[in-house]
Amino acid sequence: MGNILEFKDLEKIRVAEPFRSDKVANEYLTSDNNLIRLYHYMLDERKKSSFLGLVDEDIAFPKDIYYYLDEKHIIGYLKPLLKGVDFNQGFYKREDIENLLKAYTKGIETISKYPNIMMYELYKESMVYNTLESKFEFITTDSWRLEKDSLSKNLKQFNAELMYALIYGNLNELGNLQNNFPFLENQSLKKLYEMFKNHEYTDSMFGEFLTELVDYTEHKKGKVKKIGELKISKNN
Repeated sequence: MGNILEFKDLEKIRVAEPFRSDKVANEYLTSDNNLIRLYHYMLDERKKSSFLGLVDEDIAFPKDIYYYLDEKHIIGYLKPLLKGVDFNQGFYKREDIENLLKAYTKGIETISKYPNIMMYELYKESMVYNTLESKFEFITTDSWRLEKDSLSKNLKQFNAELMYALIYGNLNELGNLQNNFPFLENQSLKKLYEMFKNHEYTDSMFGEFLTELVDYTEHKKGKVKKIGELKISKNN
């Protein structure tokens, strides 16, 4: 397993428009719907992935490896294309709350399958949300490492990232620098929010917060089904 590339081979790949880019690499779509992930820099300390060949439909574990000139210099990996959408700026306003909670539960299950993998840099930028199948997918595993008993840390980070997306992407008002959210009048929501702000994350924080928020919003303005309906003004 592995492909040795020369400069001309790299240029043939890089002439295409990147499908996705981040601070570490550009990704290019192949004709058979995989992604070639080519790093911006070839670091001496970059080690071969411990997860090469591992398969999970919701995690883009590397399928193959690319070297530059010889097997000492890793330049990138081949990985599966996972078809989700970026949620850095929040979730789709028209997304069903029930579907988001379903995706959250599925995400917990996916992460829980790997209790001895420390999923470093488990940020919003390394995940996508599959709206068609209501699930989160994990698209970058570059920094993941084998470390025992990592499950709780991973779950807490997952919850923190979803909290951030919902609160600051969907519930925040433009220019609201004081975080003066209406839901803070509810003591349960206020407690969860303050824990989040103080980086005191839990394994189930997002699910608890979203469920409480639905109850609070429905008490204020009636039945809600969509994410966009959770945002209320001070006048409600």
